[in-house]
Amino acid sequence: MRAPRGDNQVTFDQVDVGGNTTLCTSPTGPPPPSGFKLIPPPTYYEINTTATYTGNIHICIANSGVKTNSKLFHRKDPGDWEDVTCPTQGCPSCPGPDPGNEICGCVSSLSTFAIFQPVEGGGPTVGGVAEPTNKIALLLPWMALATLILLTIGIVVFRRARE
Repeated sequence: MRAPRGDNQVTFDQVDVGGNTTLCTSPTGPPPPSGFKLIPPPTYYEINTTATYTGNIHICIANSGVKTNSKLFHRKDPGDWEDVTCPTQGCPSCPGPDPGNEICGCVSSLSTFAIFQPVEGGGPTVGGVAEPTNKIALLLPWMALATLILLTIGIVVFRRARE
């Protein structure tokens, strides 16, 4: 049974011993993986449980910023972000999202989750901000420094030659 649209959901394949499941949100968290940025409004979801369970956990999160290219990522402790957006391999019962601003995923453990979307142009990000994909833009500061050094050396050599 699904909760009404607009609610966040955590559904376990099987609960062996009952417990409490919590979902806390924060506007700050680890930086997105390369090539992705947080959707607005920026929200990280920390999901934990005291229950003992077996099988997969299905997560559905409602967020007004969800777009068709949005992805639900799970941060494994410690480690990298993993795209867990439904449908996923190894999770045949992964629910699809209800129409609207919802995204679903399938995991085997709980921790931090976030909704990211690809950076336009596919470039990498640093702290959620797109890096320039133009390599010359990255080289310009170094080229300016090299030019300044060469000019300084040239002036010193020219002065010594005149003496």
